[in-house]
Amino acid sequence: LVAGRLLPALGRNSAALRRVWEGLVLPPEGAPQPVSRSLLVLSALSEALFPAGGADGEAPGLLDARLSSGFWKVVQRGLTESDALCRKRARYLLKRAVDVSEKLRSECVCSPEPGNEPCLFWWSAEKNVQLTQFWENYVLIMDTLEGNQIHVIKPVLPKLNSLYEHAISEKKDSWVF
Repeated sequence: LVAGRLLPALGRNSAALRRVWEGLVLPPEGAPQPVSRSLLVLSALSEALFPAGGADGEAPGLLDARLSSGFWKVVQRGLTESDALCRKRARYLLKRAVDVSEKLRSECVCSPEPGNEPCLFWWSAEKNVQLTQFWENYVLIMDTLEGNQIHVIKPVLPKLNSLYEHAISEKKDSWVF
């Protein structure tokens, strides 16, 4: 009930959204946030976390989660969780970020972490088609592998090779590559 009704309402209030955002992706030192709860809240707020492309391609909005390394760390942790619901929510957020990036067709680079950490997400307007294809294949493979029926998994296996080929031919400082 809270995630379904209250959180979307909070997403329409800029001050409340900022506070929730900071608590999720910028937690205080030594206060690890359970990834399952973070993904639940981020999924419920997904409409407010990504820019909605205007008619002229601009990105009005309060937040752009695609630019936050904290957001991508939560998604990354969620993709590797043992809980299937966490993985599903992480894939949903990844797909939303890809959909928005494809729609906006603009340059987007996640702020890198201090030190030698890789950039966790980037988008290039000139490689819009290739990046969309790569991420769609990635999500399709991950969704399919969640199942356990060989007749569903077998047709998707050739896409693994395509994903691998694309990954080794692209930018090397991303966590997926």
